[in-house]
Amino acid sequence: TASHAASGSNYRVTVLATDRFYNIQSATDTAVFVDTPDPYDVHPATVALSGGTTTFDVVFRTATSDPDVPRGPWFVRSATATSSILQEYQTGSVIVDAGQAVKLLVVSPGTSHEPGSSLGYTGTVSTQSAGSNFTVTVKVVDQYNNRNLTAPANIGLASNDPHDETRLLQAQSTTEGKAQFTGALLRTVNRAGDSLPAYSPQGWVISASTTAGTLYTPGFCAPVPTTGGQATRLMVLMPGEALDEGNVTTGGKNLANPPSTLRAGTTYTAIINATDDSYNVDTTTSVEVNLSFNPSEQMYDDPYATAPVTTNRLIAGTTTFDVVFFIGESTSTNGPKGTRILVSASTNAVSSVESSSVSVTFAAIGSTKLQILIPEEKIAPGKPPYDSGLSGGGNGLAAGGKDQSAGASNQSAG
Repeated sequence: TASHAASGSNYRVTVLATDRFYNIQSATDTAVFVDTPDPYDVHPATVALSGGTTTFDVVFRTATSDPDVPRGPWFVRSATATSSILQEYQTGSVIVDAGQAVKLLVVSPGTSHEPGSSLGYTGTVSTQSAGSNFTVTVKVVDQYNNRNLTAPANIGLASNDPHDETRLLQAQSTTEGKAQFTGALLRTVNRAGDSLPAYSPQGWVISASTTAGTLYTPGFCAPVPTTGGQATRLMVLMPGEALDEGNVTTGGKNLANPPSTLRAGTTYTAIINATDDSYNVDTTTSVEVNLSFNPSEQMYDDPYATAPVTTNRLIAGTTTFDVVFFIGESTSTNGPKGTRILVSASTNAVSSVESSSVSVTFAAIGSTKLQILIPEEKIAPGKPPYDSGLSGGGNGLAAGGKDQSAGASNQSAG
């Protein structure tokens, strides 16, 4: 019959020097030791027999009870430390049970549970793709990371990804001390070895904690490196906006950085990025992108906006366009004008996108001039040319800033 021991507890064995018929040889003082095949055990130092006998307290650390990672059964072997005619001895099987459950162990993809070890796992964490599901296993373990099959727990996940979605997964109850989450997902790129971000430079850390019932010490996995996917869309950062990779809710933009209010006639730079579905920039993309204005032909778009260049090739997934908007409107009439730009790629694999709407105000004071509207002429803000006529305006089709669709009125003398 196999003997039982508890992980981390003393398992006392007695070593005897006997003759071939197992009679104690009390005059024997040979130095003896014991060991076990448990790679993480603690066995005492060699000692000399006293009166032909001695005892040893052996500590097994690796349980043999987890069906996921079969180990053992173990045994204890005794032998002499020096050359001796005493034959070594090996016990029968020792079944080692897990100790008291005290904490949670998180096993991430690429790693394997290693009971009895200080880390609790072995192997290298697999790099994950942002926005793709993977499986995380959580076990309730003793102080030596042995799964306790009788420890119930209700477990939830989280991570230090700033756009963490693992916390949205439904908490799970353990079955025989284990829970598996098949829908774990990280959103933000975090490449190992690039020193970014400073608080988690090797990848995102997934944590597990008990949400109800017995509270165990939370568990944390080794950092999970996360790469972005292939570009599927374009995004535009207007002046004032800031990139926030992984933020699906806001379309990859930081809400703390709204678009700036622009001045009519001033040159500004728009940044174009090619991103994956999680709004991480795909630095391998180098397709051409095209810029256009007035994308939806709505009243708040600027039909007179210009750009010196309207086609650029992405370099490492990004490029810029210089743009100039001309329509500015006072708040006393229709309010500040909002305008957008549209960017599209040379391949259908990357979808086009409109920018955020930006407000365009009057040009700076000092650039102002007078304008005369004769009957039936209407002001056309932003319409070129901007320096026509002797006084900067003029009549007829060449006049800037006027709607000529109705034509000038013919007035009778007197």
